[in-house]
Amino acid sequence: MRQDEILQFLQAIDAELALHVAEGERLDLYLIGRSALILRYGLDLATRDVDIVHIHGSALQGKALDLFGKGTRNAERLGFFLESVPQGLPAIPGPLGSGPLGSDQVIS
Repeated sequence: MRQDEILQFLQAIDAELALHVAEGERLDLYLIGRSALILRYGLDLATRDVDIVHIHGSALQGKALDLFGKGTRNAERLGFFLESVPQGLPAIPGPLGSGPLGSDQVIS
């Protein structure tokens, strides 16, 4: 998977959700896992899922999963699928500088 492939996948989600969104409504996707590493650092890693943090009660995220989740027509067409991961699995660091002494946090 390459950065441009992930971006193309996310743009497809954006374009499709634009047909279903109410005025002023938005969906923030918090990517985690390999797809996040590929986007941030340009790593060349193999994965077919784009993991996002589950946002409880988000109808728009549910629609995104219905349209781009595993086994959907869009996932088959684009070669990737969206997967929701429960909050806290894996541990998600706070903003940089929010550690006990204001130091940067790294989860390895």
